[in-house]
Amino acid sequence: MIRLGVFFLAFCGPIQPVDAGTILQKAPLSHAAVQTLRPNRTAPQAGAADGSFELTTETEVLLDGKPCAYKKIPKDAVILRVELEEDGKTILRIEFRSNK
Repeated sequence: MIRLGVFFLAFCGPIQPVDAGTILQKAPLSHAAVQTLRPNRTAPQAGAADGSFELTTETEVLLDGKPCAYKKIPKDAVILRVELEEDGKTILRIEFRSNK
């Protein structure tokens, strides 16, 4: 039994694990290839040239996560998020947080 163990160590001991460098690796993607894989998104449009936005009757106004009339928003409320229409001027949704 000892001879079998010595035989195993003598012949299998020097075998090195497979080097990871010998495995075929794909070349890294170029910048152009990465750009083609990304989804095509258009940059968000800035507001009107004069910085004005339009509130419509369909605009969703939220105060602390609850629907509220725009006229009832306190003066010290902070705007959390604004979602604009594709034209970049019309407000679809505006969220406020009140300072308590």
